[in-house]
Amino acid sequence: MKRFWEIDLLRGVSLVFMVAFNYSVALKYFGVFYMGDGWAFEWLFPRIIASLFILLAGISLWLSWSRAPSARRIALRGARIFAYGMAVTLVTWIFFPAYMITFGILHLIGVSIMLSIPFLARRKMLPLALLFILMGAYLGMQNLQFSPAFWLVPQIFQTFDYFPLLPWFGVFLLGVFIGSNLYDSAKRRYGIREAPSAAKPFMLLGRRSLFIYLIHQPVLLALLYFTGFI
Repeated sequence: MKRFWEIDLLRGVSLVFMVAFNYSVALKYFGVFYMGDGWAFEWLFPRIIASLFILLAGISLWLSWSRAPSARRIALRGARIFAYGMAVTLVTWIFFPAYMITFGILHLIGVSIMLSIPFLARRKMLPLALLFILMGAYLGMQNLQFSPAFWLVPQIFQTFDYFPLLPWFGVFLLGVFIGSNLYDSAKRRYGIREAPSAAKPFMLLGRRSLFIYLIHQPVLLALLYFTGFI
């Protein structure tokens, strides 16, 4: 399967920043190291990185669809990623019940992949994507408390990782829209040079992003345990 180096590069870069931020949260939780408070680091930075990661997930979905349109294959892919998210939920429920991840980024991407299937053939998702983003932004300002709709609308509760469908499904659909305009039938619609050497380490990370995301926290916890910090 042909890969596009620019996608792997951006995914690798976003993964590095996401892992760095998650590590900072974990180190703060265990009292090992504290970066300090601040709107830019605590609120803006993780949202920029998450937006890039989710946009790229949407672009990747479009690439997969354009190569071999199959609703069943796409649905199974979404279900598999959602299952990984549920495994994360189980682990955090066992070890960190007060901060259990109920609907994190893997849950979001898995559900978003399945919900995107009706839009892939039509390519008319931009208005809906913007609507979801605006609705999520508005609801996020209402400071809603925890309810059974936590997976849909942004609410306030204690968790390590939280990405409700509003506004983040809109970000995912925006990625699908961008992908449909930049790529067609697994080919670029634009010219680009070959990958520079400096990009290759990030490209390698980008190709293994899901695996790295799944293991990065257990690796950190093991290191903290065996070094005596926890």
